[in-house]
Order: sequence, then structure tokens, then C-alpha cells
Amino acid sequence: MSRRYTLRADGMGHSLHETYIKPGQALHMWYKNHKESVICIDGEGQIEDLTEGGKWALEPGVMYALDKHQQHILSSEKGMTVLCVFTPSLVGPEDHDEQGSYPLYDGQLPLPDGRGL
Repeated sequence: MSRRYTLRADGMGHSLHETYIKPGQALHMWYKNHKESVICIDGEGQIEDLTEGGKWALEPGVMYALDKHQQHILSSEKGMTVLCVFTPSLVGPEDHDEQGSYPLYDGQLPLPDGRGL
């Protein structure tokens, strides 16, 4: 589950999201079009970098940044809440594709619901 607090239309240059990782969930993601900074605010889990290698424990106050579009797995045995910042900003209705990535809307493409930007 993800809540989106700021989006491209807010003009901040980034978007801010709160994401809850369910107990036992392991999410494979690969943000090919975005850089991401994440801080754990509740619970605990792990990030595994599939591109450069390594695994790191996450707990409240621990932050990581993916600046090279690394493929990764975010997981939690007991549940975890993280705050995520994406650059460039997400528009709003994006959903992960089959590779765990968000599309990059360039202002020319329609949104998935058919609205223009």
C-alpha cells in the first residue's frame, strides 16, 4: 500500500510517498526511470541490491538511496513503513510494471486513465 503526498503537479521537483510493506512481503523493484531515497519509519526489514550486491537491515531511522537505478528487493518479515522520495516526480496514477519499474511520463503521453498532463 502506498500513499502519495507530493506529485509532479505540486512543483517540488520530487514526489513523496509512504509505503507499507506487509509482513512476509518481498518486492522486486527496478526504478529504471527514477532515483529513489528511502527512510524506514516503522517496523523492520531488509533491502537487497541485486545490481551491485549487498544486503542491509532496515529499522526506524535507517535510510538508503538508489542513484544508479539498481534492481533491488525490499522485504519485511513483520511489516515495515517507509517514506520514499522519487526524482523525477511521479505524476500520480503510475503503477509498477512487470519489471518493478514506474513509467516516465514526459508531458506528451496520456496518463493510464486517459487524461493528458
